[in-house]
Amino acid sequence: MSTDAKLLAQQWADLKVSRGCWTIDGTFSRGHRYHRVLGGRSMFGGLTLTVSPAPALSFAEDLDWPHPSIRDEVIQHIWIGVFEALATIRYEFIDDVCVTLTAVEWSEVDSCAAAFYHCARECVSTLFTDQKIPVRLKSSWGGPPRP
Repeated sequence: MSTDAKLLAQQWADLKVSRGCWTIDGTFSRGHRYHRVLGGRSMFGGLTLTVSPAPALSFAEDLDWPHPSIRDEVIQHIWIGVFEALATIRYEFIDDVCVTLTAVEWSEVDSCAAAFYHCARECVSTLFTDQKIPVRLKSSWGGPPRP
């Protein structure tokens, strides 16, 4: 077995997609806050996400940022957290959804990119588990046959 991280990640992604991809019916929203105390400091991030069916996996923003520099600092971490949650919620991959960021909560003292990564990942995970979003296998799945 290879120990090359890029190769392992690609093999993992290939396996997930080869099992089929799932999508959702309907639009669902959830707000979430991540707060963790780390000694004398804290990490904080808050956001609201909406997940809806789409022709392809996509990410969108529909909000006014408190300041443009905040977006520059955290947006990539938010989308990585969202993607990782969609990729790991099920044995298969959840695809053909648009995830829209509709609000952020920012603390001048405690907010950081890592907090927004964790917040986004937890928000998507709890959105699917707590609200029990119905998922269905894509009928137009044209990937490789299942083993």
